[in-house]
Amino acid sequence: MRSSSSSNIAARSSAGALNTSSKKAKEREHILNGLLKAIDILDQVIASIRAADSAANALEILQGTVPVPAAVATLLRQRQTALVAFDFSDVQSRAILDMQLRRLAALERKALQDEYEELIKKIAYLEDPPCQPAQNRLPHQGRPD
Repeated sequence: MRSSSSSNIAARSSAGALNTSSKKAKEREHILNGLLKAIDILDQVIASIRAADSAANALEILQGTVPVPAAVATLLRQRQTALVAFDFSDVQSRAILDMQLRRLAALERKALQDEYEELIKKIAYLEDPPCQPAQNRLPHQGRPD
């Protein structure tokens, strides 16, 4: 027969593992969200990175802390494409700069989108798994909003 304290320890350990998994999934979801957004405005992203003075300047441009270079705005006007204000986070900006060009192919975009959708489902499950007993739920789970 298990003691109450060992049950509590197991429940806390399980909750800690769920929190860690959920946190990692949310971090990856945040990155994927940025990559998918960048792919949607790819011409502007590439032009901005090419026009940047340095990798650090490219990060600033992607984060929206400095304006998009005038040459990029001119190029987009010529292509009759709207200029989108960048607001990528630091992590998203770094992931964009680290992204390999092969990931821009249609199949790779589909793979990113599929991974993103799976992570959304995983996060929802990790935050409120249906098989988790009510007493083992995290404090914010199971409460009416």
